[in-house]
Amino acid sequence: MKSNIFLITSEIIIMALMPYLNGSLAQNIPEYLYDRGTGTPTSQFGTYVRKGELLIYPFYEYYNDKDFEYEPLDFGYSSTKELRGNYRAHEGLIFFRIWYF
Repeated sequence: MKSNIFLITSEIIIMALMPYLNGSLAQNIPEYLYDRGTGTPTSQFGTYVRKGELLIYPFYEYYNDKDFEYEPLDFGYSSTKELRGNYRAHEGLIFFRIWYF
């Protein structure tokens, strides 16, 4: 529990200091660009990449539903009776973005 609080606190502090760490406040850029600098937006909300940067975002998600409702008709069978069963799924994604021009 203490390690979770430490991680959350550290992330908040780092996020608050990011505009100062990347030097965007020291540059002569408009105020509306302070949160992203001169980067280009990616398809992920609030994520920007500047020239020479590489962005790698791995993502993993796990589902476990022990009371999943389904109808065999949804899978091509003739029965319309509702059934229940276990449902587990894993989803893994990785997002790459590089701007080198």
